[in-house]
Amino acid sequence: MPTRAIKLKLIVPRGLEQRALAQTLWHTHATVNAAVHAYESALLLMRGTGYTTGADDVIGAAQVQGDLEALVVAAQQRNGGAERGIQPGLTEQIAADLRALYEAMVPSSIGQEGSAQEKRGQTTFLGRRRNGDRPRF
Repeated sequence: MPTRAIKLKLIVPRGLEQRALAQTLWHTHATVNAAVHAYESALLLMRGTGYTTGADDVIGAAQVQGDLEALVVAAQQRNGGAERGIQPGLTEQIAADLRALYEAMVPSSIGQEGSAQEKRGQTTFLGRRRNGDRPRF
């Protein structure tokens, strides 16, 4: 997955009377970093393969698939799966659907050019449209 960086230069006020503004800027910075981390983690799980971190730690495919399965089962339970029971094979189908969504979002993962923004509105990630309506992503 390509790494993209955006460099920003913030001039942070250092005076005591502007301390609240400085704290707000740092809080925003931490919140954006947490959101990027959550998005990146979701994409890595959706991809379903192993990867190497920036610290050269190897995360194997089995661990990724186990983490994804735990996430899917937890979501099923939050959404009433505990009452209905977890359906056999459903977790695998959801993992396959998430991989298809990943491929739509990251076309380079399957050797295609372009971006998810370019594909927006063409079709849903499962290739279906409802009543001819434009899909919403």
